[in-house]
Amino acid sequence: MPEVIAKDFNNRYGTNNIEQVYTGTEFYRHTGQQETFVHCKDKAGNELLVVYVDNVWNRSMLTLSDINKLPDNVRQRLSRELPDTDNCEFWRINEITQACISGKYYELCYLVQDSSMDKSWVHTLVIDSEGTLLKSCDYELNNNAYVRPFTADIDWITEHYKGARVLAYINDLGFDSYLIMHDGVIKSVSFDSNHPDAKWEETRYALPEGTTVPSRVLDTFTY
Repeated sequence: MPEVIAKDFNNRYGTNNIEQVYTGTEFYRHTGQQETFVHCKDKAGNELLVVYVDNVWNRSMLTLSDINKLPDNVRQRLSRELPDTDNCEFWRINEITQACISGKYYELCYLVQDSSMDKSWVHTLVIDSEGTLLKSCDYELNNNAYVRPFTADIDWITEHYKGARVLAYINDLGFDSYLIMHDGVIKSVSFDSNHPDAKWEETRYALPEGTTVPSRVLDTFTY
């Protein structure tokens, strides 16, 4: 492990037991940058992955073994969104910290048992450290271990959404999506990650209750 990475890792995580170090060549979005993956465990025994890009810290992902290890704000929000957690099987409970994004956020992927159809349904929740629900979907998001935010995307968001705060990053079905708070509204700003020079694809958000929808939009609906 390069000395610069070892020094940074020690400053961030102290004497956590390092189990494996891997330097990969699968450069996300073909940037030509080197990624180093440091696998270890924290003092509580939770799995921790720390990733460096060109020897500079880029992201950390802590995998929690139990929802009771979530911060109070996040656990309270989870209980409101998912009152009956006993009927859920959690696949992933991740605490994520990313370069370019202030604060931690949490990704929870779980199965819901449907006894009426004898099936299980995959769901994912993304919640920030303050307990704000940022995204809810009925499928699994791509693994944050192998995808990452880009400064160019953040710069685009800063330019087009003045005063916005980027609260989380996810890779959603092949799109780099940034969950932001802008003018008091949570918005999802997506870039097509299938190309090296990813361009803005779309922005989605719920309109406030009572918003008047333009007639030209209503005219496209078939009744």
